[in-house]
Amino acid sequence: MLSQSIPAICIDVDGVLKRGPVPIPGAIEAIKKLRKYKIPFSILTNGGGETEQVRAKSLSKRLQLSEKEKLKSDEVVLCHSPMKDVLKKYKNGTMLICGAGKIKEVMMNYGYYNFITTKEYANMYPEMFPFFFDLNRDPNHVSNIRTIVGQRLHRDMSKFPKIDAIVQITDITRWEINIQLFSDLLISNNGIPGTVLKANEPQKVDYHLACLDLLYMDKFPIPRFACGAAFYCLQNLFKLKYNRDIVFTDYGKPSKVIFNYARKKILQKNSNISTFYMIGDKQEVDIKGANESGFHSILVRTGIFKGINSKLNPAKKVVDDISKAVDYILYREGVKLL
Repeated sequence: MLSQSIPAICIDVDGVLKRGPVPIPGAIEAIKKLRKYKIPFSILTNGGGETEQVRAKSLSKRLQLSEKEKLKSDEVVLCHSPMKDVLKKYKNGTMLICGAGKIKEVMMNYGYYNFITTKEYANMYPEMFPFFFDLNRDPNHVSNIRTIVGQRLHRDMSKFPKIDAIVQITDITRWEINIQLFSDLLISNNGIPGTVLKANEPQKVDYHLACLDLLYMDKFPIPRFACGAAFYCLQNLFKLKYNRDIVFTDYGKPSKVIFNYARKKILQKNSNISTFYMIGDKQEVDIKGANESGFHSILVRTGIFKGINSKLNPAKKVVDDISKAVDYILYREGVKLL
């Protein structure tokens, strides 16, 4: 039986629940145990590029969860989930969106249709990217895509559209095209490429970045570059070219934004939470964000982290894997196991 107050747990995915497509030993049993003892939890990942509903379904299948145990969409927080309400300010403007995966579906699921993808933009204005010969430069194609995008945005797309915000939903592909277009927009004085801010003018185009996560753990034995890698390239190139810093807002871990969002989602269904826990594999991301957001941080050794708890962003508890992390939480909270 649970006491009147119960714990709530946020759980990272890559390096905690799975590596690549393969579940980490003990992960399936850990989720099943949380369901058995009715412990509220949330998947809290810097992954994205699809809707929360799709991720809940695919991860449930990957973890071999039964119909009763499977994840619900409101138990999944992706790196771009907190953007849903923030982007309302651009309802009457135009957003440039980018990232791998089903980013259009993500935006439309959040209720937004006034956007252009970087791929669409590049194909509408290939003259911006003279060295990328794989862009379709046929006049009929350019005219057609301008018409399609123009219909979606209800505006004439024969000239450069004014971009009010860049929204990077997840990891980007074609770094060269994205970095060039982002740079042109961020230095523009009105959201139209080809214009340039004066030295003392503030940045006019907002930049919303899903996360600054540099690395993640997949099947390969050493970490892979993640969503933040392209941003750091853009940041350095922009500084080198214009001697300006980029003003941006990031949402994923370790930002407090996503931790507060996850906390709010859990509290909407459970008002009697004793302690919020975070189980992760990266000290500079999961643990740093958890500590700064008032979560009890637990570090596992199945992903990025392999060593000992360091003084920089130290976890409150270090265990081998998620199974031991869940057991630690249940013991600490006085949950009697059946």
